[in-house]
Amino acid sequence: MRRVAANRRRARNGLVIAQVALVLILLTGTGLLLRSYANVHALDAGFSTSAVTLNIKLNPPYNAAQNRRIFFGELLVQAAGGVDCLPLSNTEGITFFELEGYQNEKNQIVELRRVTSDYLATMQIPLLDGRAFSQRDDQGQSAVAIVNQAFAKKYFGSASPIQRRVRGSSEAQWLRVVGVKGDIWNTYIEATPPAQIYTPLWQADTDEAPHGDERLSCCALIVS
Repeated sequence: MRRVAANRRRARNGLVIAQVALVLILLTGTGLLLRSYANVHALDAGFSTSAVTLNIKLNPPYNAAQNRRIFFGELLVQAAGGVDCLPLSNTEGITFFELEGYQNEKNQIVELRRVTSDYLATMQIPLLDGRAFSQRDDQGQSAVAIVNQAFAKKYFGSASPIQRRVRGSSEAQWLRVVGVKGDIWNTYIEATPPAQIYTPLWQADTDEAPHGDERLSCCALIVS
């Protein structure tokens, strides 16, 4: 009888030890998870993490440029903007390009973002040089572009890229660089920010040249 009681006591003690060990493992894992989350949250992604974003897919009758402008003119409010590919959304826009007066390479590529004039300010991406897009740019009345800091350093070194010109191909229209924005992370925040070019969303918008599948992402800044 004493042997049975002793066996039960040992089994009970063993179970308690196993439970304690399991709790310690779970607490350790939770601590590592929380630390990793805190580290990721503390990283500077280059844009405001307080922005609310949503994807909008437009269907007919918004295949007409004027209807698209009316729709987003009614949708976008103060401190809001639109972009064709949101940061950290696993979507990417890449284009061939060339710089005026630069020894360009064949099939030279760069990340491209088409944005409304309020997008960069809404995401609180800092302006480092030059100016931001204006409503006039947004309405397609000027052929302009903004580059990020990584682009400016890679292709212009210590010189300013303002007033220099860039285009997508030898047949495309030249775009005048009017500003330099801070770097942001479009794919994942552990990667080095790549060279990027921003252009006004409606700069080349026509009925004959729709934006792919008419997908546009919006962002709205939450003001506390």
